[in-house]
Amino acid sequence: MDLEIKQCRDTLGGEVGTNVRAILAELRASEFDKWSQMPQRGIGIKWFKSFTPANSWVSNKLGITSSDWCNGIKMSMNSMSNRATGGRSQGNRHCRNPPCGEKNTIETLSHIRGSCPRSELLRNAAHHKIRTQLANLFREKGFEVHEEVHCLALSDDNNHHNRRADIVILDRTKDKGMIMDPTLRWETNEDNQDKLVDEENKSIYEPTVPFFKEKYQINNWEVHGLWFGARGTASPLLKDFFKNKALDLRELKDISLTVMRDTLNIIHKHLYS
Repeated sequence: MDLEIKQCRDTLGGEVGTNVRAILAELRASEFDKWSQMPQRGIGIKWFKSFTPANSWVSNKLGITSSDWCNGIKMSMNSMSNRATGGRSQGNRHCRNPPCGEKNTIETLSHIRGSCPRSELLRNAAHHKIRTQLANLFREKGFEVHEEVHCLALSDDNNHHNRRADIVILDRTKDKGMIMDPTLRWETNEDNQDKLVDEENKSIYEPTVPFFKEKYQINNWEVHGLWFGARGTASPLLKDFFKNKALDLRELKDISLTVMRDTLNIIHKHLYS
């Protein structure tokens, strides 16, 4: 019996779990590590591990169509059909949008979702949808919430620059205000992509704090740049933000699913219209 157990464990890869559930968990972790190390199929895969409830659509298709489910699986592996995917195109790899093609821009999924002019209107609509979903979470808690607020940022050279804050949240009873900027971007292999987005948005909106202090007569302000992965992932920083603000993590799961569906829609419209 001991020899048979050893042979089975060696065949599986040397897992050391004491029961079937533990062994399965080890096998899943091992395969995930192999997947995340793939040079093309594994780009940004590490972020699927950050908030696993957002991945529940894989085993439970509630909320998405069968077609979106199939394409979501492909998209999670960076293998959804496009000109940059190996074996998917008979011609060149340049974006099918003429202005991009003329610049020799490669048609990757991240380009379609993040920067192609052809997708700009859908991209803006997807962003505004998430902005409003996030703002409504604070409205439901009784905060004063404003969206798309024009403001001025004071630069180091004492010049003012126009800005537009996505979400401004006020708690007048505690003399506190918060500026939030949700950002939707394709996942990369950067270990601190969430923190980089946060720092980027803070550099943009912290200079607007003096303007908001005067506008709303509130003295204490926070600035948060919240990165939502375009494939429906949620980073540790985003998860911690929801916890610290006493927001239901089930709402984060729903928002992540909305982001994924909108990304699929943007890519589908680019490829087939």
